[in-house]
Amino acid sequence: MVNRRGLPLEIMSDNGTNFFGANRELRDLVKQLDGDKTAQQTSNRGIKWHFNPPLAPHFGGVHETTIKAAKRAIHAILQKADVSDEELITAFTGAAALVNSRPLTFQSAYVDDIVPLTPNHFLHGQLGGQFAPQSVDETEFNPRRIQEIVRHFWHRWMREWIPGLNSRNKWVHPHKDMQKNDVVIVMNPYEPRGHWPLGRVEEVYPGKDGHVRVVKLNVGKNSIVRPINKLCPLEFDLN
Repeated sequence: MVNRRGLPLEIMSDNGTNFFGANRELRDLVKQLDGDKTAQQTSNRGIKWHFNPPLAPHFGGVHETTIKAAKRAIHAILQKADVSDEELITAFTGAAALVNSRPLTFQSAYVDDIVPLTPNHFLHGQLGGQFAPQSVDETEFNPRRIQEIVRHFWHRWMREWIPGLNSRNKWVHPHKDMQKNDVVIVMNPYEPRGHWPLGRVEEVYPGKDGHVRVVKLNVGKNSIVRPINKLCPLEFDLN
């Protein structure tokens, strides 16, 4: 991971024994390389590891929710699949690209410009690369099979992750009603892989109690009306 993403300054994780083991290995490695010159060069590059309390994965917040949805999707798809290590790694890389292309928040100086900020912007400085074609030749290393696995992951993960954004806290905590110019994800189970249908609220239609339950959206060049239970706010609100 360091070779792919670079050296992190801080790592946040739960109390899994594998993470504790990695922490010990890193500390032992630093001690072995702790010469005067090495210490001087690496003194400001040490990795600071933050552990959640034991038996409290929910302390991870948003990233633990995303991991849980991804785990469920992967388990449902690969629990009995016979795939090679290379195919599995390639499928995981494709799944990671999909997860990291999800919209986090909207930030633009132009009202008509809907370009969401995604994890890939932080990892690569851009939204991400193009996916491999859906139809490829059969080989010993089976790209077609990998694409099928990633496609199934996309549909399954969307079913797991999207409902988590649209939390059902109606009777517990008051929530902010949707407002004009809000940017939301429009739920559609038939969207192609890697496509995030974003819409901007044009009009809101409050109910008798004053709360908004239906809105009119601008999606591309079209205007549609949707109930709010078919819309999801972005993960982070910068306002």
